[in-house]
Amino acid sequence: MHLENSKPKLIQVDIVSPEGALFSGKVTGLYLKSTEGELGILPGHLQLLTKIAPCSLRMTGLNNSENTPEDILLFVSGGLLEVQPNSATLLADTALRPQDVNESAAEEAKESARKILDDQKANLSPKDFQQAQLDLMDAMARLQVLELMRRKNRH
Repeated sequence: MHLENSKPKLIQVDIVSPEGALFSGKVTGLYLKSTEGELGILPGHLQLLTKIAPCSLRMTGLNNSENTPEDILLFVSGGLLEVQPNSATLLADTALRPQDVNESAAEEAKESARKILDDQKANLSPKDFQQAQLDLMDAMARLQVLELMRRKNRH
């Protein structure tokens, strides 16, 4: 009986923002949120071009020194994702490593956006209402990536 190569299949992922390249490497999976819903990108994925919503982005890979599974977490404020069968490129509006997320600023932004959205007397224009919703999504995604990093570090 001939066994297939047990090496995991990998996809090349490149993440860039206006500040520069944040990640370039091969991973076993890429998980993030588009404006249409949750996405899981694996090697061999069909071609795709989609807008990304503010989210915590997770990449799965292998720790080369120990050959054990390892997750890589990032905060992404939005952008465009292009997927080819063997590669994915994310052009992010902003992308941050968890240690670069300012937790107190994110908490303040979340509370401010919630207050604007909850204030029935605010008489917001549709544009201002949409901006408050985006600000809330952004702040919550920043806080989520911090929480995911804390959980990862506990294990």
